[in-house]
Amino acid sequence: MDIRLDGKVVLITGGGKGIGRAAALQFAECGADVAICDIDLDGARETVQAVQQMGRRAAAFKTNVADASECQQMVDDTVAALGRLDILINNAGISHPMPSLEMTPELWNAIISVDLSGVFFASQSAARHMIKQGGGIIVSLSSLSGRLGFAGRAPYCAAKAGVIALTQVFAVEWAEYNIRVNAVAPGYINTELVEKNVARGVVDIAGVMRRT
Repeated sequence: MDIRLDGKVVLITGGGKGIGRAAALQFAECGADVAICDIDLDGARETVQAVQQMGRRAAAFKTNVADASECQQMVDDTVAALGRLDILINNAGISHPMPSLEMTPELWNAIISVDLSGVFFASQSAARHMIKQGGGIIVSLSSLSGRLGFAGRAPYCAAKAGVIALTQVFAVEWAEYNIRVNAVAPGYINTELVEKNVARGVVDIAGVMRRT
């Protein structure tokens, strides 16, 4: 890529594998230093090693984005380790397809907590630092599921639609602080999580493609 991000620091939630790891490597290729936060610390460390092999600085932190205090800690740790925070990528997410009539309160709350509340807490913590720094960029991963309803995906679809709404609110509120906020809404990507759900028979890729 022609984009250069030398001297910039990027924080990626859920960066231990999948989209998060791919993003980390792309940012490193563009010259950025990268902080990787994940509930799976071993995975985060593997991504850090890959980034470091590309000649960039990197740091790994174990973080549960559903916990507001842990989100603030990951921002503080990123700044302490790498000196600043310029870009936040809200990538962490979970999914467990299940018919709505069978959905338990515990599973609903778990998915909403990570996929929606986690975006709020991480963005809030990052924005507090970016305001002091003079600006920054926040990009959140929504999904095609945030714009279309899919069977068995009630909390996931609700959370991803919420991410789009949150992004619009943040963009309005934080523009005056020179913080640019956007969301992207990809379709299915062949990650480990998607492969597992396809193998379980709870994700119909062909059915999704017919609607997009």
